[in-house]
Amino acid sequence: MDIKTITLEGLLANPLIPRINVEGVWFFAKENLNIFYDGNFEFVVSEKINYQKDNFTNQGNFVSWPIISEHVEHRKSGPSFEDRIDQLFTPKE
Repeated sequence: MDIKTITLEGLLANPLIPRINVEGVWFFAKENLNIFYDGNFEFVVSEKINYQKDNFTNQGNFVSWPIISEHVEHRKSGPSFEDRIDQLFTPKE
């Protein structure tokens, strides 16, 4: 999936990406984000969060929506991979 198309609504609608709301801030499972978005969140800051699932306490790495949004905007502002390839291989006049 294209990282530049990520929206909060899209992440909330995706049943395959676990999410937690902590004091009004949404957090999404980093491992699942990396699976769906081809490792684009590998170096993004995450937080270890304890959560309850099936009466068991679990711990996982989660990325907050503000961090995701900032990462997406940063990726949108830079040239795409294809643009960089074109720059490298386009003859200069």
